[in-house]
Amino acid sequence: MRNLWILFFLIFFIACNEVQVKDEKETVKLIQEEKKVSQAVVEEKKPENIALVEPLALEKPVVLEKIAIEEKVLAVVEEKKPVEEKALPEVTICLCWRIQSQFAGFYVALEKGFYTEEGLKVTLKPGGPEVRPFQEISEKRAHFGIGQAQEVLIARDKGIPIQCVANNFQTGALRLVSQKSLGITEPGDLRSKTISLWFGGYEYQCLGLLEKYGISQDEVNLVKQGWEMDDFCEGKVDIASVMVYNELNTLYERGVKDIDILNYADYGINFPEDAIFALEEYLQKNPDIVSKVLRASYKGWKHAMENPQEALEIILKYAENPNKEHEKSMLREVFPLMINKHTKEHGLGYIYLPDWSGMAKILFQQKLLKEIPDLKKVIQPQFIEKLKIFPPER
Repeated sequence: MRNLWILFFLIFFIACNEVQVKDEKETVKLIQEEKKVSQAVVEEKKPENIALVEPLALEKPVVLEKIAIEEKVLAVVEEKKPVEEKALPEVTICLCWRIQSQFAGFYVALEKGFYTEEGLKVTLKPGGPEVRPFQEISEKRAHFGIGQAQEVLIARDKGIPIQCVANNFQTGALRLVSQKSLGITEPGDLRSKTISLWFGGYEYQCLGLLEKYGISQDEVNLVKQGWEMDDFCEGKVDIASVMVYNELNTLYERGVKDIDILNYADYGINFPEDAIFALEEYLQKNPDIVSKVLRASYKGWKHAMENPQEALEIILKYAENPNKEHEKSMLREVFPLMINKHTKEHGLGYIYLPDWSGMAKILFQQKLLKEIPDLKKVIQPQFIEKLKIFPPER
Protein backbone atom coordinates (compact mmCIF):
# COMPACT_ATOMS: atom_id res chain seq x y z
CA MET A 1 0.00 0.00 0.00
CA ARG A 2 2.79 2.28 0.90
CA ASN A 3 4.47 1.59 -2.41
CA LEU A 4 1.30 2.52 -4.26
CA TRP A 5 1.24 5.90 -2.65
CA ILE A 6 4.87 6.53 -3.56
CA LEU A 7 4.16 5.51 -7.19
CA PHE A 8 1.13 7.90 -7.31
CA PHE A 9 3.14 10.93 -6.15
CA LEU A 10 5.92 10.11 -8.57
CA ILE A 11 3.54 10.02 -11.53
CA PHE A 12 1.84 13.29 -10.40
CA PHE A 13 5.18 15.05 -10.07
CA ILE A 14 6.31 14.01 -13.54
CA ALA A 15 3.01 15.15 -15.09
CA CYS A 16 3.26 18.61 -13.48
CA ASN A 17 6.78 19.10 -14.78
CA GLU A 18 5.71 18.24 -18.33
CA VAL A 19 2.89 20.83 -18.21
CA GLN A 20 5.28 23.51 -16.95
CA VAL A 21 7.84 22.72 -19.63
CA LYS A 22 5.11 22.80 -22.26
CA ASP A 23 3.90 26.20 -21.01
CA GLU A 24 7.44 27.58 -21.06
CA LYS A 25 7.94 26.32 -24.61
CA GLU A 26 4.66 27.90 -25.70
CA THR A 27 5.70 31.18 -24.11
CA VAL A 28 9.10 31.12 -25.82
CA LYS A 29 7.41 30.29 -29.11
CA LEU A 30 5.00 33.22 -28.75
CA ILE A 31 7.85 35.61 -27.94
CA GLN A 32 9.80 34.41 -30.96
CA GLU A 33 6.79 34.88 -33.24
CA GLU A 34 6.23 38.41 -31.94
CA LYS A 35 9.89 39.25 -32.60
CA LYS A 36 9.55 37.97 -36.18
CA VAL A 37 6.48 40.14 -36.76
CA SER A 38 8.19 43.24 -35.31
CA GLN A 39 11.30 42.61 -37.37
CA ALA A 40 9.19 42.22 -40.52
CA VAL A 41 7.52 45.56 -39.87
CA VAL A 42 10.88 47.23 -39.30
CA GLU A 43 12.29 45.68 -42.45
CA GLU A 44 9.28 46.88 -44.42
CA LYS A 45 9.69 50.48 -43.24
CA LYS A 46 13.47 50.60 -43.51
CA PRO A 47 14.63 52.53 -46.66
CA GLU A 48 16.47 50.49 -49.22
CA ASN A 49 20.16 51.03 -49.98
CA ILE A 50 20.73 53.30 -47.02
CA ALA A 51 23.68 52.35 -44.86
CA LEU A 52 23.02 52.21 -41.18
CA VAL A 53 24.85 54.87 -39.26
CA GLU A 54 24.93 56.02 -35.74
CA PRO A 55 22.03 58.45 -34.90
CA LEU A 56 24.43 61.17 -33.83
CA ALA A 57 26.28 60.98 -37.14
CA LEU A 58 23.05 61.63 -39.09
CA GLU A 59 21.68 64.48 -37.00
CA LYS A 60 23.85 67.39 -38.25
CA PRO A 61 23.68 66.72 -42.04
CA VAL A 62 19.94 66.22 -41.86
CA VAL A 63 19.44 69.55 -40.06
CA LEU A 64 21.67 71.36 -42.56
CA GLU A 65 19.88 69.81 -45.51
CA LYS A 66 16.54 70.83 -44.03
CA ILE A 67 17.72 74.43 -43.61
CA ALA A 68 19.03 74.51 -47.18
CA ILE A 69 15.71 73.28 -48.54
CA GLU A 70 13.78 75.85 -46.48
CA GLU A 71 16.03 78.63 -47.78
CA LYS A 72 15.44 77.57 -51.38
CA VAL A 73 11.69 77.50 -50.83
CA LEU A 74 11.78 80.98 -49.28
CA ALA A 75 13.87 82.25 -52.19
CA VAL A 76 11.34 80.96 -54.71
CA VAL A 77 8.47 82.48 -52.73
CA GLU A 78 10.25 85.85 -52.54
CA GLU A 79 11.00 85.73 -56.27
CA LYS A 80 7.35 85.11 -57.13
CA LYS A 81 5.98 87.56 -54.60
CA PRO A 82 4.68 90.67 -56.45
CA VAL A 83 6.62 93.85 -55.73
CA GLU A 84 4.40 96.51 -54.21
CA GLU A 85 5.00 99.77 -56.08
CA LYS A 86 4.95 102.89 -53.98
CA ALA A 87 2.31 105.29 -55.25
CA LEU A 88 3.81 108.46 -56.76
CA PRO A 89 2.58 111.84 -55.55
CA GLU A 90 -0.10 113.06 -57.95
CA VAL A 91 0.18 116.62 -59.30
CA THR A 92 -2.29 118.39 -61.59
CA ILE A 93 -1.18 121.39 -63.64
CA CYS A 94 -4.01 123.43 -65.17
CA LEU A 95 -3.19 125.24 -68.41
CA CYS A 96 -4.79 128.54 -69.38
CA TRP A 97 -5.93 127.28 -72.78
CA ARG A 98 -6.39 124.22 -74.90
CA ILE A 99 -3.46 122.01 -75.89
CA GLN A 100 -1.21 123.86 -78.33
CA SER A 101 2.45 124.71 -78.87
CA GLN A 102 2.18 127.44 -76.25
CA PHE A 103 2.58 124.60 -73.72
CA ALA A 104 5.03 122.46 -75.68
CA GLY A 105 7.66 122.18 -72.94
CA PHE A 106 5.20 120.75 -70.44
CA TYR A 107 4.04 118.07 -72.86
CA VAL A 108 7.62 117.24 -73.80
CA ALA A 109 8.37 116.76 -70.08
CA LEU A 110 5.33 114.51 -69.79
CA GLU A 111 6.11 112.46 -72.91
CA LYS A 112 9.84 112.09 -72.17
CA GLY A 113 9.17 110.95 -68.61
CA PHE A 114 10.86 113.91 -66.90
CA TYR A 115 8.07 114.18 -64.31
CA THR A 116 8.26 110.45 -63.62
CA GLU A 117 12.02 110.71 -63.18
CA GLU A 118 11.34 113.22 -60.42
CA GLY A 119 9.02 110.72 -58.74
CA LEU A 120 5.79 112.49 -59.72
CA LYS A 121 2.59 111.46 -61.47
CA VAL A 122 1.66 114.62 -63.34
CA THR A 123 -1.60 115.39 -65.14
CA LEU A 124 -1.77 118.34 -67.55
CA LYS A 125 -5.31 119.70 -67.53
CA PRO A 126 -6.25 121.76 -70.61
CA GLY A 127 -7.94 125.10 -69.94
CA GLY A 128 -10.48 127.06 -71.94
CA PRO A 129 -13.44 129.41 -71.53
CA GLU A 130 -15.00 127.12 -68.94
CA VAL A 131 -11.80 125.96 -67.22
CA ARG A 132 -9.84 128.80 -65.63
CA PRO A 133 -6.61 127.99 -63.75
CA PHE A 134 -7.26 130.41 -60.87
CA GLN A 135 -10.62 128.90 -60.16
CA GLU A 136 -9.22 125.38 -60.44
CA ILE A 137 -6.48 126.26 -57.98
CA SER A 138 -8.69 128.05 -55.46
CA GLU A 139 -11.19 125.17 -55.47
CA LYS A 140 -8.32 122.65 -55.20
CA ARG A 141 -9.02 120.79 -58.40
CA ALA A 142 -5.44 121.50 -59.49
CA HIS A 143 -2.15 122.04 -57.67
CA PHE A 144 -0.47 124.39 -60.16
CA GLY A 145 -1.84 126.82 -62.70
CA ILE A 146 -0.44 128.62 -65.73
CA GLY A 147 -1.90 132.00 -66.56
CA GLN A 148 -1.44 135.73 -67.06
CA ALA A 149 0.81 137.45 -64.54
CA GLN A 150 -1.66 140.30 -64.00
CA GLU A 151 -4.30 137.78 -63.01
CA VAL A 152 -2.04 136.58 -60.22
CA LEU A 153 -1.98 140.11 -58.78
CA ILE A 154 -5.73 140.59 -59.19
CA ALA A 155 -6.57 137.21 -57.67
CA ARG A 156 -4.29 137.91 -54.72
CA ASP A 157 -5.93 141.32 -54.27
CA LYS A 158 -9.32 139.57 -54.12
CA GLY A 159 -8.16 137.34 -51.31
CA ILE A 160 -7.12 134.22 -53.20
CA PRO A 161 -3.81 133.25 -51.52
CA ILE A 162 -1.83 132.29 -54.62
CA GLN A 163 1.84 132.91 -55.29
CA CYS A 164 3.96 132.87 -58.43
CA VAL A 165 6.96 130.51 -58.56
CA ALA A 166 8.10 131.00 -62.19
CA ASN A 167 7.48 133.19 -65.22
CA ASN A 168 7.48 131.35 -68.52
CA PHE A 169 7.15 134.22 -71.01
CA GLN A 170 9.47 137.09 -70.15
CA THR A 171 7.95 139.31 -72.82
CA GLY A 172 4.21 139.65 -73.22
CA ALA A 173 2.86 138.09 -76.41
CA LEU A 174 -0.12 140.46 -76.68
CA ARG A 175 -0.08 142.96 -79.56
CA LEU A 176 -2.43 145.37 -81.36
CA VAL A 177 -2.70 145.03 -85.13
CA SER A 178 -4.21 147.32 -87.77
CA GLN A 179 -4.36 147.54 -91.54
CA LYS A 180 -1.44 149.55 -92.92
CA SER A 181 -3.86 151.75 -94.82
CA LEU A 182 -5.02 153.27 -91.49
CA GLY A 183 -1.52 154.52 -90.63
CA ILE A 184 -1.60 153.47 -86.96
CA THR A 185 2.07 153.38 -86.01
CA GLU A 186 2.10 154.84 -82.46
CA PRO A 187 -0.24 155.04 -79.44
CA GLY A 188 -1.49 158.56 -80.31
CA ASP A 189 -3.01 157.14 -83.50
CA LEU A 190 -5.50 155.08 -81.46
CA ARG A 191 -7.82 158.05 -80.91
CA SER A 192 -11.27 157.77 -82.50
CA LYS A 193 -10.63 154.16 -83.52
CA THR A 194 -12.62 151.00 -82.83
CA ILE A 195 -10.46 148.60 -80.84
CA SER A 196 -11.45 145.01 -80.11
CA LEU A 197 -10.14 143.52 -76.87
CA TRP A 198 -10.39 140.23 -74.99
CA PHE A 199 -12.05 141.25 -71.76
CA GLY A 200 -11.44 139.27 -68.62
CA GLY A 201 -7.76 140.04 -68.13
CA TYR A 202 -6.32 140.82 -71.55
CA GLU A 203 -7.59 144.37 -71.80
CA TYR A 204 -5.44 145.87 -69.03
CA GLN A 205 -2.38 146.59 -71.14
CA CYS A 206 -4.40 148.54 -73.69
CA LEU A 207 -6.11 150.52 -70.92
CA GLY A 208 -2.71 151.24 -69.39
CA LEU A 209 -1.36 152.35 -72.75
CA LEU A 210 -4.30 154.72 -73.33
CA GLU A 211 -3.87 156.24 -69.88
CA LYS A 212 -0.10 156.63 -70.30
CA TYR A 213 -0.60 158.60 -73.52
CA GLY A 214 -3.47 160.69 -72.20
CA ILE A 215 -6.24 159.05 -74.22
CA SER A 216 -9.51 158.70 -72.37
CA GLN A 217 -11.77 155.72 -72.95
CA ASP A 218 -14.39 158.14 -74.29
CA GLU A 219 -12.07 158.92 -77.21
CA VAL A 220 -12.03 155.31 -78.44
CA ASN A 221 -14.61 152.64 -79.09
CA LEU A 222 -13.71 149.51 -77.13
CA VAL A 223 -15.56 146.37 -78.18
CA LYS A 224 -15.41 142.73 -77.13
CA GLN A 225 -13.33 140.49 -79.37
CA GLY A 226 -14.12 136.85 -80.08
CA TRP A 227 -11.57 134.09 -80.48
CA GLU A 228 -11.67 134.33 -84.27
CA MET A 229 -10.25 137.13 -86.43
CA ASP A 230 -13.28 137.50 -88.71
CA ASP A 231 -14.28 141.01 -87.57
CA PHE A 232 -10.80 142.34 -88.26
CA CYS A 233 -10.51 140.61 -91.63
CA GLU A 234 -13.93 141.93 -92.62
CA GLY A 235 -13.07 145.50 -91.59
CA LYS A 236 -15.62 145.68 -88.75
CA VAL A 237 -12.94 146.91 -86.34
CA ASP A 238 -9.91 149.12 -86.95
CA ILE A 239 -7.62 147.49 -84.43
CA ALA A 240 -7.61 143.96 -83.02
CA SER A 241 -5.77 142.08 -80.31
CA VAL A 242 -3.49 139.19 -81.24
CA MET A 243 -1.01 136.86 -79.60
CA VAL A 244 2.15 136.75 -81.68
CA TYR A 245 2.22 132.96 -81.47
CA ASN A 246 -1.45 132.41 -82.36
CA GLU A 247 -3.80 134.96 -83.91
CA LEU A 248 -1.01 136.81 -85.72
CA ASN A 249 -0.12 133.56 -87.47
CA THR A 250 -3.81 133.06 -88.22
CA LEU A 251 -3.83 136.37 -90.09
CA TYR A 252 -0.73 135.41 -92.05
CA GLU A 253 -2.28 132.07 -92.92
CA ARG A 254 -5.36 133.88 -94.21
CA GLY A 255 -3.20 136.08 -96.39
CA VAL A 256 -3.53 139.22 -94.26
CA LYS A 257 0.05 140.46 -94.13
CA ASP A 258 -0.07 144.17 -94.92
CA ILE A 259 -0.49 145.22 -91.30
CA ASP A 260 1.06 147.40 -88.59
CA ILE A 261 1.82 145.97 -85.15
CA LEU A 262 1.99 147.83 -81.84
CA ASN A 263 4.04 146.05 -79.17
CA TYR A 264 3.13 147.19 -75.65
CA ALA A 265 6.64 146.45 -74.38
CA ASP A 266 8.05 149.02 -76.82
CA TYR A 267 6.14 151.68 -74.83
CA GLY A 268 7.17 150.55 -71.37
CA ILE A 269 4.20 148.29 -70.68
CA ASN A 270 5.38 144.70 -70.43
CA PHE A 271 3.06 142.25 -68.70
CA PRO A 272 4.84 138.90 -68.33
CA GLU A 273 2.75 135.92 -69.32
CA ASP A 274 2.26 132.27 -68.53
CA ALA A 275 3.20 132.59 -64.89
CA ILE A 276 3.29 129.35 -62.90
CA PHE A 277 1.48 129.66 -59.58
CA ALA A 278 -0.02 127.68 -56.71
CA LEU A 279 -1.75 128.22 -53.40
CA GLU A 280 0.51 129.64 -50.71
CA GLU A 281 -0.37 126.79 -48.35
CA TYR A 282 0.59 124.18 -50.93
CA LEU A 283 3.95 125.83 -51.58
CA GLN A 284 4.74 125.92 -47.87
CA LYS A 285 3.83 122.27 -47.31
CA ASN A 286 5.38 120.85 -50.48
CA PRO A 287 8.59 122.72 -51.34
CA ASP A 288 10.22 119.53 -52.63
CA ILE A 289 7.38 118.86 -55.07
CA VAL A 290 7.51 122.47 -56.28
CA SER A 291 11.20 122.14 -57.12
CA LYS A 292 10.62 118.83 -58.88
CA VAL A 293 7.75 120.18 -60.99
CA LEU A 294 9.80 123.19 -62.10
CA ARG A 295 12.91 121.13 -62.80
CA ALA A 296 11.05 118.61 -64.95
CA SER A 297 9.04 121.33 -66.74
CA TYR A 298 12.05 123.41 -67.73
CA LYS A 299 13.99 120.30 -68.72
CA GLY A 300 11.06 119.77 -71.06
CA TRP A 301 11.25 123.32 -72.39
CA LYS A 302 15.01 123.13 -72.96
CA HIS A 303 14.59 119.80 -74.75
CA ALA A 304 11.86 121.36 -76.91
CA MET A 305 14.15 124.26 -77.85
CA GLU A 306 16.93 121.85 -78.77
CA ASN A 307 14.58 119.49 -80.63
CA PRO A 308 11.74 121.60 -82.08
CA GLN A 309 10.62 118.97 -84.60
CA GLU A 310 10.25 116.36 -81.87
CA ALA A 311 8.41 118.89 -79.69
CA LEU A 312 6.03 119.61 -82.55
CA GLU A 313 5.28 115.91 -83.04
CA ILE A 314 4.54 115.55 -79.34
CA ILE A 315 2.08 118.45 -79.40
CA LEU A 316 0.40 117.03 -82.49
CA LYS A 317 0.01 113.75 -80.61
CA TYR A 318 -1.80 115.34 -77.66
CA ALA A 319 -3.73 118.18 -79.31
CA GLU A 320 -7.25 117.72 -80.60
CA ASN A 321 -7.54 118.20 -84.38
CA PRO A 322 -4.34 120.27 -84.66
CA ASN A 323 -3.21 122.24 -87.69
CA LYS A 324 0.40 121.18 -88.15
CA GLU A 325 1.59 124.33 -89.90
CA HIS A 326 -0.14 126.58 -87.38
CA GLU A 327 1.39 124.69 -84.45
CA LYS A 328 4.78 124.82 -86.12
CA SER A 329 4.55 128.61 -86.50
CA MET A 330 3.35 128.96 -82.92
CA LEU A 331 6.27 126.96 -81.59
CA ARG A 332 8.68 129.15 -83.53
CA GLU A 333 7.20 132.31 -81.96
CA VAL A 334 7.01 130.93 -78.41
CA PHE A 335 10.72 130.36 -77.84
CA PRO A 336 11.81 134.02 -78.25
CA LEU A 337 9.23 135.04 -75.63
CA MET A 338 11.04 132.87 -73.08
CA ILE A 339 14.56 134.03 -73.79
CA ASN A 340 16.10 137.41 -72.98
CA LYS A 341 19.14 138.72 -71.18
CA HIS A 342 17.65 137.79 -67.80
CA THR A 343 17.03 134.13 -68.62
CA LYS A 344 20.45 133.87 -70.23
CA GLU A 345 21.93 134.99 -66.93
CA HIS A 346 19.56 133.38 -64.42
CA GLY A 347 17.88 130.54 -66.31
CA LEU A 348 14.48 129.82 -67.84
CA GLY A 349 11.42 130.82 -65.83
CA TYR A 350 13.17 133.77 -64.18
CA ILE A 351 10.91 136.33 -62.46
CA TYR A 352 11.99 139.88 -63.27
CA LEU A 353 10.59 142.02 -60.45
CA PRO A 354 10.66 145.43 -62.24
CA ASP A 355 8.15 144.11 -64.80
CA TRP A 356 5.86 142.93 -62.01
CA SER A 357 6.22 146.22 -60.18
CA GLY A 358 5.32 148.24 -63.30
CA MET A 359 2.37 145.94 -63.96
CA ALA A 360 1.09 146.38 -60.41
CA LYS A 361 1.21 150.19 -60.72
CA ILE A 362 -0.81 150.15 -63.95
CA LEU A 363 -3.43 147.85 -62.44
CA PHE A 364 -3.66 150.07 -59.37
CA GLN A 365 -4.08 153.19 -61.51
CA GLN A 366 -6.94 151.47 -63.33
CA LYS A 367 -8.50 150.70 -59.93
CA LEU A 368 -8.18 147.00 -60.57
CA LEU A 369 -6.19 146.67 -57.34
CA LYS A 370 -7.20 148.11 -53.99
CA GLU A 371 -3.55 148.76 -53.20
CA ILE A 372 -0.12 148.18 -54.68
CA PRO A 373 0.84 144.76 -53.38
CA ASP A 374 3.93 143.74 -51.50
CA LEU A 375 5.55 141.60 -54.18
CA LYS A 376 7.41 139.56 -51.56
CA LYS A 377 4.03 138.14 -50.60
CA VAL A 378 3.05 137.51 -54.21
CA ILE A 379 6.24 136.02 -55.64
CA GLN A 380 8.33 133.13 -54.33
CA PRO A 381 11.42 133.31 -56.59
CA GLN A 382 13.69 131.01 -54.55
CA PHE A 383 12.59 127.85 -56.36
CA ILE A 384 13.37 129.03 -59.87
CA GLU A 385 16.50 130.92 -58.82
CA LYS A 386 18.02 127.70 -57.46
CA LEU A 387 17.11 125.74 -60.57
CA LYS A 388 19.16 127.55 -63.24
CA ILE A 389 18.23 125.61 -66.39
CA PHE A 390 19.61 127.83 -69.15
CA PRO A 391 18.28 128.14 -72.70
CA PRO A 392 20.44 126.51 -75.36
CA GLU A 393 23.05 128.74 -76.92
CA ARG A 394 22.26 129.91 -80.43
